[in-house]
Amino acid sequence: MMKKIAALIGVLLLLGGCEQSKIKSSIAEDMKDPSSVKFGEFEWVDNFDTRTDCGDDWCPIACLGANAKNSFGAYAGEEIYLVEKNAEGRYWPRELWGHSVASCAKTYATELY
Repeated sequence: MMKKIAALIGVLLLLGGCEQSKIKSSIAEDMKDPSSVKFGEFEWVDNFDTRTDCGDDWCPIACLGANAKNSFGAYAGEEIYLVEKNAEGRYWPRELWGHSVASCAKTYATELY
């Protein structure tokens, strides 16, 4: 029984890591130098998998920080992103101003944001 539980936990962690990797890729591909992106803190938005207000629309799922090189080859400073996902499984990262990763995740965890 313990082996089954351990295997289930392993699968869940692997799936979460896969989703996180796809989210990071969706941000990196929009940068001037995608290979230079350094990711900071990452937080899942609470309740993103049980929300009923999203339907087929974009639904907030994660908040994270990212820093990448600009046109001059220097790091521009960390930007905070809210990543939303639609029913088709596509990601839409958008830059947020005035938020930390933690405040982003808390703000967008409610249905009325």
